[in-house]
Amino acid sequence: MTEAQAAEWISEHMTALYGYAFARLYNKRDVDDLVSEIICALLSSARRLRDDGAFHGFVWRTAENTFRKFIRRAARDVDCLLYTSDAADDTPCV
Repeated sequence: MTEAQAAEWISEHMTALYGYAFARLYNKRDVDDLVSEIICALLSSARRLRDDGAFHGFVWRTAENTFRKFIRRAARDVDCLLYTSDAADDTPCV
């Protein structure tokens, strides 16, 4: 599948992507961030997809994997903030 075909599918199904994100996150800013990450992941990897008929499943699997990565990163950032707020010298969490 070409990047242009993927972009066309994404633009036609933007409402579904936002619905997916809103069902999992309730913060508009986080939803926008997640949808942006999903779109970037789709566009960057769509050209490797050999069977155009599998694109629908590919989209939702990519969305789920991107959501899980988003949540793991958010949890790590919260842990980092908790760690640095307790630190006396305010050293950044690595």
